[in-house]
Amino acid sequence: MIAVKGRLHAPKENLYGILVILYSEETMSINNAMVAVGSSDEIYRTPTQKKFHDFETKIQDIIISRKHSAAVSTQIEDDFKKLMYNDNIMDKFQKSISSKNGSKIYAVMEEILSAHIHDDGLNLEISIEEYNGEGETPASAPVPEPDIGNYVPVKLIISPINGKPIQSLGAGNIIMVQPDKEQSFGMDFISRYNLKNEDGGVVPIPAEILENKTQGNGREIIVRLDKSTNGKILEEEKVLVRLYAPSKDPLPLYVADSLQMPSPPKPAAPKSAQQKEIQEKPKSNPVFVATFAGIALVLIIAAAFIFATI
Repeated sequence: MIAVKGRLHAPKENLYGILVILYSEETMSINNAMVAVGSSDEIYRTPTQKKFHDFETKIQDIIISRKHSAAVSTQIEDDFKKLMYNDNIMDKFQKSISSKNGSKIYAVMEEILSAHIHDDGLNLEISIEEYNGEGETPASAPVPEPDIGNYVPVKLIISPINGKPIQSLGAGNIIMVQPDKEQSFGMDFISRYNLKNEDGGVVPIPAEILENKTQGNGREIIVRLDKSTNGKILEEEKVLVRLYAPSKDPLPLYVADSLQMPSPPKPAAPKSAQQKEIQEKPKSNPVFVATFAGIALVLIIAAAFIFATI
């Protein structure tokens, strides 16, 4: 079994949604589909990396508590269940699942959803999970978004004393972040740059903010990590974020191709070293000074005597 899990946000229509489709590779059919779409941003707070059972339970809770639009949710759910009767779309769906191609899965899902959600700014996230039907599943495999951007999940570095409020940050600000090692995209990026430290943690890196917008009650921030990779941050709290400090933080990974920022200044030499340097400066020789002064005095006296006898 393959569980296709997704969540969506249509900002123009003020709609949020989560969905799950259970597809059998053996029978090449859809066994079940569940959808919850509504205006409550709580619907969007379930990450697609959660296990199938957690995702399924969340949808049931939303439906029971009536935090969704029953009409829209039912229409989309019925469309998923009726895929078997649409040869064209079902063929696309089956091929996308078989290839595990994120862009293809995304395109099929977007095609189905766009029939009911007319929003060109639709934000859709998808992940797939192999499900054995016995309550145990391997880790979810995040599916890349299409060409609009493959985002590495990252976390903010918080600074409660000297940080800057998250809502005041804008494009061009450089902040400190950590790629999320709990997600595969994050681990790939960590491995690429060897960002694991000796304690098993992740080394913070500078990232340039490209976009900071309201996401429900929180913020969605898109950052530039290197010359070809962007990261995404979803933060629900109004936190204080640590800014990049060139004097002590590593250079941004994209600096060679864009900002051309100067290297961090070298630390000042310790006081003890400075004192030693002063002590080691050459000193005047007292004997040489006295001899030179004596000769000069004799010459002055001789010159004065010669001048007096002329």
